[in-house]
Amino acid sequence: MKITYILAIFSFTILMTSCGAGKYATKAQEGEVEMSLNKGMCFGKCPVYSIKVMKGGSVELSARKFVEGKKGLYRKKLDKSSYKDLLKVFKESNYTQFLAEYASNIPDLPMVTIGYVAVDTLALVRGKEERPSALMQLQYKMERLAQSEGWDLIKEYTRSDIEEQEEKPKYILSEIIILPNPGTMLPRWFKSYEELGVRVLKRITPNQNYWLITYDQGKVKPEKMLAMLKADESIMEAEFNKETSTREDR
Repeated sequence: MKITYILAIFSFTILMTSCGAGKYATKAQEGEVEMSLNKGMCFGKCPVYSIKVMKGGSVELSARKFVEGKKGLYRKKLDKSSYKDLLKVFKESNYTQFLAEYASNIPDLPMVTIGYVAVDTLALVRGKEERPSALMQLQYKMERLAQSEGWDLIKEYTRSDIEEQEEKPKYILSEIIILPNPGTMLPRWFKSYEELGVRVLKRITPNQNYWLITYDQGKVKPEKMLAMLKADESIMEAEFNKETSTREDR
């Protein structure tokens, strides 16, 4: 099971916060992104697309994979009533109280990123299945917009166009995230890897048993270290850590 962390979304430069929505520090002007939704890949054929609603009601849909009847860049203009209705739902969601990311242990679900200009900045919130109902309502509204009619095709995507838009994670080879099997005595387990310089950096989440560890690359190569951990009967999962956006505590 892969453990996914924060990556670049929609080519925006973002600053994520551990408590409260992440922020893209640019005030939205007429024609700039005001609301957005990005749906990532899963192990099957989940629709992969992004949709952006600009201030003023213009909408852009980037349909990359498994979007029924669409593959490419599309645009349309919302009528004033539809635009105001969508904006009202976001305004009433108390958006700034959402976390920047909601953790998930289910790798087969697509990562969903929702954006909204709250307090003059575009705040991005990521998650999968376990999120507040108000946040889910925002997702459903944006999904229905993506499924609506009246789109104008701007550019039909080629295979290379789609590949360029796919996330390419950058791994931190000196850090590995592990999930020990139930009953594993961690002090004893770390002792068994003492010669390789294995030590704990931190526990990833307070309510889950994921740990971030490091080791001495002068004694063992990254690929071999990961292979050893994957073969270890005491370890359920092991993955290299991935580069994340800057975090700061509120």
